[in-house]
Amino acid sequence: MIDFIFTLDYEIYGNGHGSLKELVYEPALKLIDVFNRHKARLVFFIEVAELEIIESARVDPFINEVKKQIKFIKESGFEIGLHIHPQWYEARFQGGKWSLNNQEYNLCLLSEDRIEQLLNRAITYLRYLVQDHHFTPIAYRAGNWLINPAVRVVPALARQGIKIDSSVFKGGFQRSTGIDYRKAPADLYYWKFTDDANIPAESGLLLEIPIFTKMIPTWQFLRGKRLNLEKKAPSDEGLKDKISRRLRDFLRWKVPLKFDFCRLNLQELLSITEEIVTSDRRYHQGYKPIVLIGHTKDNPDIGMISAFLDYIRYKNIRTATFEETYRKLIDKV
Repeated sequence: MIDFIFTLDYEIYGNGHGSLKELVYEPALKLIDVFNRHKARLVFFIEVAELEIIESARVDPFINEVKKQIKFIKESGFEIGLHIHPQWYEARFQGGKWSLNNQEYNLCLLSEDRIEQLLNRAITYLRYLVQDHHFTPIAYRAGNWLINPAVRVVPALARQGIKIDSSVFKGGFQRSTGIDYRKAPADLYYWKFTDDANIPAESGLLLEIPIFTKMIPTWQFLRGKRLNLEKKAPSDEGLKDKISRRLRDFLRWKVPLKFDFCRLNLQELLSITEEIVTSDRRYHQGYKPIVLIGHTKDNPDIGMISAFLDYIRYKNIRTATFEETYRKLIDKV
């Protein structure tokens, strides 16, 4: 049995460039409409650090509309997840642009006290956004997918009531940030872990449901819409330096292609889906939760997404939330 879990990172660019209206509110509004029309499920990973700091600095008046939208998202039955880029918490708006605290880029590398402090702050603000003081999200996605080293952050997440992480993307590797998911279990669709997200642990504190990836030849990856989006994304480093830094991560025969419903074209989405369906028929490996990822800032093609939702309905593939998936898996892990 296959379920597709569509997840959306609700955020502006990582360095603070761009407006909430164009990069968050308007794309989310269109996605809410198309998923509602198809009676499909969608999980919104709300990046709370940037929203809190933007609100406190009063630099983008559209924050009020974003806050209303987040409340509407929850009231409409969509799932809300927790997403944090911790470098935002000490950010300063100077000279018309944001200066972020990149010493806190990876939450996992901070002290236990600092991790606890920031998680308390993040969930408190998320409860404020949804106007529910008892709300606790079931799922978490780390900023820039950084869930390792997990030894300090996972117990802290579990103490907050988080049950699921969805940060791992199999085969992922970034020298500059320390991401290395090349050793994640290739044959598993989910697993428990505590100290290392790559290593299943029977008594693990969190359930990992990774973002689905397909390993493809490197030359195939470095083309098309996703490469154009990489080039267009505003960066504080020069384009030449940015490309040079990323190319070092691609010095291997194959790289992971995320199942990204905002960056892939329709043919790529259909091809990956067909491979998943064929594998399910051939091997009958039980329940398969498949996590797709998207970003509001990536200018999603609503017509294409609508066609894809039509296609998976034709294939009898359900869309699910993490909460629904957790209920299915709790007795299996």
